[in-house]
Amino acid sequence: MEPVCTKKIAIAVGEQLKAVGREMKGKIKAHEALKVTAISKTGVTVESQGKNFILDRSRALKLSPDYVESLGASVSDKNQILAAISARDLNAATLNQLARSLARSGVKQRCTPQCR
Repeated sequence: MEPVCTKKIAIAVGEQLKAVGREMKGKIKAHEALKVTAISKTGVTVESQGKNFILDRSRALKLSPDYVESLGASVSDKNQILAAISARDLNAATLNQLARSLARSGVKQRCTPQCR
């Protein structure tokens, strides 16, 4: 059995979250966008597709902030792409994956004379 990784994240009313796994016995699906509408001592109320759900805070929830994702995780011409790559990860494979993400999003890459 794999170890479970849990961490606490700070949230506030209005925060955009993403489900990283099923919640509420499948009523909330993985990758579904959520908006925090209320926070109480016992639960977090989130809105998804016009419906409100109260999530129990006493257990680990499968949620993450909805402003960061891995390369290629979604395609949208409205997303802003910011790549923070360490020197260790700056290699041909990572740059190719970034280029594919940019191409799928419809972003045109500008080539300067230095990169030709």
